[in-house]
Amino acid sequence: METLAKHRGEPDPAQPFGELQAAALAAVMEAVSDGVVICNRQGVQRCNAAALALLGAGSLDGLQIDAERWPARIALRRERDGPPLAAEDTPMLAALAGRSDVQDLWASHAGSGADVVLHCVALPLVVDHRVEGCIAVFSDLADRLQLRQKRHDLSRVQNLLQESDAELRALLGGVRDYAIYAMDIAGRISSWHPGAQAMMGYSAEEAIGTHFTRLFTEEDRASGRPDAEVALAARQGEYKGEGLRLRKDGSTFDAAVVLTALRGARGEQLGYLKLTQDISGRLSQQRERDAMLAATQAARAEAERASLAKGEFLATISHELRTPLSAMLSWAHVLQRGGVDASTLAHGLAAIARNARIQGQLIEDLLDMSRIEAGQMRLELQRIELGGVIAAAIDSALPAASRKGVGLRTVFSAGSATVLGDAARLQQVLANLLNNAIKFTPKGGQVSVSLTAVESGWQIAVADTGQGIEADFLARMFHRFQQQDGSRTRRHGGLGLGLAIVRHLVQLHGGTVQAQSSGSGQGSTFIVTLPLLCADAGLVFAAAQAQAAAGQAASAQSLHETPPRLDGLRVLLVDDEADMRAVTGQLLRDAGAELCLACSAEEGWAALQAFAAEVIVSDIGMPGVDGYEFVRQLRTRPAAQGGQTPALAFTAYTRPEDRDRALAAGYQQHLGKPATAALLLQALANLGRPPGSTSAPPR
Repeated sequence: METLAKHRGEPDPAQPFGELQAAALAAVMEAVSDGVVICNRQGVQRCNAAALALLGAGSLDGLQIDAERWPARIALRRERDGPPLAAEDTPMLAALAGRSDVQDLWASHAGSGADVVLHCVALPLVVDHRVEGCIAVFSDLADRLQLRQKRHDLSRVQNLLQESDAELRALLGGVRDYAIYAMDIAGRISSWHPGAQAMMGYSAEEAIGTHFTRLFTEEDRASGRPDAEVALAARQGEYKGEGLRLRKDGSTFDAAVVLTALRGARGEQLGYLKLTQDISGRLSQQRERDAMLAATQAARAEAERASLAKGEFLATISHELRTPLSAMLSWAHVLQRGGVDASTLAHGLAAIARNARIQGQLIEDLLDMSRIEAGQMRLELQRIELGGVIAAAIDSALPAASRKGVGLRTVFSAGSATVLGDAARLQQVLANLLNNAIKFTPKGGQVSVSLTAVESGWQIAVADTGQGIEADFLARMFHRFQQQDGSRTRRHGGLGLGLAIVRHLVQLHGGTVQAQSSGSGQGSTFIVTLPLLCADAGLVFAAAQAQAAAGQAASAQSLHETPPRLDGLRVLLVDDEADMRAVTGQLLRDAGAELCLACSAEEGWAALQAFAAEVIVSDIGMPGVDGYEFVRQLRTRPAAQGGQTPALAFTAYTRPEDRDRALAAGYQQHLGKPATAALLLQALANLGRPPGSTSAPPR
């Protein structure tokens, strides 16, 4: 088949340069995804497989462009259901007539009847001011989202046609998604397409004559990757792959490459043609999708783990709460039957009290963890002596140690160990560590508590000779809901919250806590380090916390004193729980108070009409009208109707915000359930007969 080069009288392609040119043109046309058709006035001279597919032609013979046969072979329409274009309006015939043609058209495939939307660009090939042929590029609009850029790129074809090789330069000028360049057998760049300059940053003058390996990273060059790609292309005819490529400014990008070996008519190696596409955006999107998928899978796994942990936690808490509850109910049933002797009665009451304390501690641990997670844990800071805090914690732990037969000893360094902290919370820390040590130490074992001075402050160590800690559990033992033995056959109960609370409380004091153990059966040591007290800080906090400290001391003292009497004090008790109302009422009657009971806010308001109460005790969580609204409406009444009567909120809502809300509603004091008889009676005595009062208030 004659080529356009022959029609223009240009060099014979059979010559080496012409062969390289023809091979390069063929390789480029087959590499691009757009359909490309080159024709002269005698007909179609060259096209690629993409053009045959897009136009529905089975072979080159199906692309006749004469006025009689074109419309019959391939029907082109401006609209899907519109009439076929006249022959002279088809893109290539228009270009042969000297008109550049750019339009979107519908193509109906004669064989399959399928319709495709095409973006068509047809440009005349002008040689010596005469149209010798045309080049048409067909793009499938369904796969192209950047038509504006394509139109701009393809408009460069007409300018490139003025150069020596109009066909090749027109085609290359219309492709801007690729960096295209040729190189000789030695790997030196022999041609440099503008797309390569845009992608790589090198101009044609800078690139031509240099070795293509400069476009690879140093690591790839060291590994011999460039030579391996060339060898594979020479052996198989083509190499396709992906990897990093290097720009002039030193930056890298992800590239997809096609390296084609160019051969002459006799099969001799002429060089190589390389197409490079920047796929950084696609790979970045893929990495983002992979990352999102991994994150989703991780989140799902975490949700499943959390769901499993939640189920296990609920099972554990159910077991831990039911165990003391079962003991209390069983003893209550035994005592209700009557006929028990004094020893059995005392033993049963002690068991009920002990299990009630266990259940109360479990609830307190849950509330503490809730406060910690909500960031609502607060400290009442003051200057405290660690020796006294440790002694109080040991006093509380001695009964448990004695019952189990575990020895307790202390080792204190000389001098005063003063820190800035919350005495109650630090005692909670030490009590928790001591209880754990006693629980996991067998009979005849030893638990020791030492207090020593270190460079950073004071160090409290609780050491035991118990079962020890496995190495893999040491790293997570201060996390919530963690237990070394979480099986149903475990010997020791608990929720796995104690050490998590210990760590948080120590951190709130600016200290650290760590655990040490040589392994199973080797005992363990817990070390709490607290910072030294700064003199200036101590003075500031001592002044700020004086009132709070005095209140705490008074409450603590009341635990060890005989509960006060309430002889003649008129008390209105409002509580919807019958059992709680009965036991609280009995406690107040035993203390000498005159009592009026109400089971709702409405009954409480009505009772005040006939009962001149001196103190009101009210629950908060009640149906209908709660305790907040009860006292708010009470405060709107005149004094004669109880509007100024002091009130105590006695409730199981014990968070700091619950206390603040109760005081804001109109209560004078807030006391959490359960509370000892001494605390309740002292609170009522303070409200009904403030300190300094020597006689009962008038009725």
